[in-house]
Amino acid sequence: MDLFEQLHANATRRPNAGSLTHVLVLLALVAAPPSSSADGALLHPLCLDNLSLHVFDDGGGTEQVLICDTYPEIEIEGTPETWVHATRPSDDEGYYAGWISYRVTGRFPDLWEDGTFYLLEVATNTGGTGVFSSLWVLEQLSERSTFWPWLNIPGGDRCIDGQLRGLELSADKFVYAHAATPFRLLNPTDRTDWRWRHLARASGDTDDASPSTFMNWRPFDDVANCAICCAGEVVKELDLNTGDTQVTGVYVERSQWSTMFRPDDWLQNCTNEWLNGLAIPGSKDEAVYVPLDAWFTMLDDLGQQCLNAEHQAKLERDLREWLAAVTSRVQRHWRQPPRLDASNRAAVLVRVNQAGHINSFEIESCSGRPIFCASVENAMHNLTLLPPPPDIDAVQDGVRIHFKPD
Repeated sequence: MDLFEQLHANATRRPNAGSLTHVLVLLALVAAPPSSSADGALLHPLCLDNLSLHVFDDGGGTEQVLICDTYPEIEIEGTPETWVHATRPSDDEGYYAGWISYRVTGRFPDLWEDGTFYLLEVATNTGGTGVFSSLWVLEQLSERSTFWPWLNIPGGDRCIDGQLRGLELSADKFVYAHAATPFRLLNPTDRTDWRWRHLARASGDTDDASPSTFMNWRPFDDVANCAICCAGEVVKELDLNTGDTQVTGVYVERSQWSTMFRPDDWLQNCTNEWLNGLAIPGSKDEAVYVPLDAWFTMLDDLGQQCLNAEHQAKLERDLREWLAAVTSRVQRHWRQPPRLDASNRAAVLVRVNQAGHINSFEIESCSGRPIFCASVENAMHNLTLLPPPPDIDAVQDGVRIHFKPD
């Protein structure tokens, strides 16, 4: 069920105050929370577990109000103004079961009809390292403090599309943001679950081709996409009339990108140069909002800049490999005199054509015994052909070959 269908179903099926005897389950307000700093909390955090807060939920959540005990024996912590937190009881085998936290970020009287609506940001951990988040809009139904879940926006694990926060809620739209890795910021409209694909690929469970990405850079391999690699946020707007969601912009924290690519690599270098040259206000240490169209224009510049850098990096790699092949061929033609020491050194500048034919050579320097210098000159006279260069323009001024005794 998509978000629009979920919203429509909730609006048409939600119980009214007179039909509470037909409600399958109720989500109850904590009548008398334990003595702690969380007095006055809207509800006990563990009540939210009844809203199907599954790590891999499809976003449908529950379509009916749920009954929930007040869990008086389980202490809750935090303050209603910040986060309200509770640890889950251990599972049947005695293992740690994680925790759940929420905070109310908005109260909206008469948002869609008579009633009061609450916007909740929820974070949950099921005992592992992940912290998964979601957004919920709950309507308070009656004096018995029952709630109806109007809307659920599921999120990911921390920086991987997690840490959701609501920005604006009205009768017609809901604007929210989720955390973004550098990879997500490069692909803000992509909907692929790359975390799942990465895990599936590691276990050999997926054979299909990966979706296309910006510059064909791959998450995890080329660009950081880990749960602690936050570099900004993606902002989305949900149309509550049509159910359509669109990306409207991004928040960018430039300072967080500095170490999130392969170290000492052309990709890291060209990206840093691009980040330093971005014409956006604010310091590099603060999150700056960029509308989506403007962001795509900036990414076009990054693509061209890194395309040039990639070409240059490949050329430099090819030239190093070519020079190694040239040196190897020269060494095979050089008859090294005996009893040479380290003082014997020579440098020869060689000019070749596209096919590798030697057009000319010049012994720039030679030190040591005369027999050594003569052997270098004889080797060059006996050479007529070298491996073809990868780019003739890159070697138009010649290539320098060094001779030294083994």
